[in-house]
Amino acid sequence: MRHAFAAGLEIVGGEIDKVDGCTLSVADGQQLTLGDTVITCLLTPGHTPGHISFFCEAGSEKHVFTGDVLFIGGCGRFLEGSAEEMFPSLYTKLATLPAETQVWPGHEYTRSNYKFALTVDGDNEALRQEAELAASRPITVPSTIAKELETNVFLRCQCECIKVACCLPVTCSTVEALAALRAKKDSS
Repeated sequence: MRHAFAAGLEIVGGEIDKVDGCTLSVADGQQLTLGDTVITCLLTPGHTPGHISFFCEAGSEKHVFTGDVLFIGGCGRFLEGSAEEMFPSLYTKLATLPAETQVWPGHEYTRSNYKFALTVDGDNEALRQEAELAASRPITVPSTIAKELETNVFLRCQCECIKVACCLPVTCSTVEALAALRAKKDSS
């Protein structure tokens, strides 16, 4: 299918995944500017091999557009990827962004993500509060990196409660827990 794009409009996509109509392929760590906003392209595979997230900074404001890798309260399926690929995307790239960074996912799955999360991390008071708040609001985005680190079970796979809920030994790796947790969510 061919799409008509406005003349001079840049369509930005990762250099690994081919984006229909892409006019500018970007690599991990590449920076772009749009006015006074600096956009850092982050290769975040796991959902797909060439998935790119965009970290945007304009003055003191920080935003990350995570597409299908990190959702509010969840993470994307390993569609063409694996837990081994998703782990550094979540834990090394996204979780290490400044705490105040606003998180803008590609989909609004927050309520269902929290419902699942409460089955594996039900003693997490911050999670319970966020789930209650989300239930009362029509739109739940954005979140922040700080809030996700506190409430998102996929960013808490190192915690004993997550491993136990996935029937894993507490000595298993965080990657193993991430794989088991995603499989549990996929079957729920």
